[in-house]
Amino acid sequence: MGSRSGSATTLRAPPSGIPSTTAISLNWAGVPLTSLQLVLNYIRTVSTKTGLTVDATLNRKRYDTGKKVPKEEFNQINITPHMPLPQWNYTIAPHA
Repeated sequence: MGSRSGSATTLRAPPSGIPSTTAISLNWAGVPLTSLQLVLNYIRTVSTKTGLTVDATLNRKRYDTGKKVPKEEFNQINITPHMPLPQWNYTIAPHA
């Protein structure tokens, strides 16, 4: 099986522990996301009463997919899962 390439969108939010995906989802509330520009616009216009703001940039770099991180390296990641769907909803923080 050969390697494939994909692109990624980088989301940057303050390390507040607030799940920004909830605020983002509420912001576009069922609008069909028909272009990357539309998605980026909805993400960039997110704000909450507690002061959360989100910035997003489109990263057109190609990344190899299917690479495996060695288990000992993966266990070093400072990752905190959140409910619901902790496999998709988590925070990765730098080590202190």
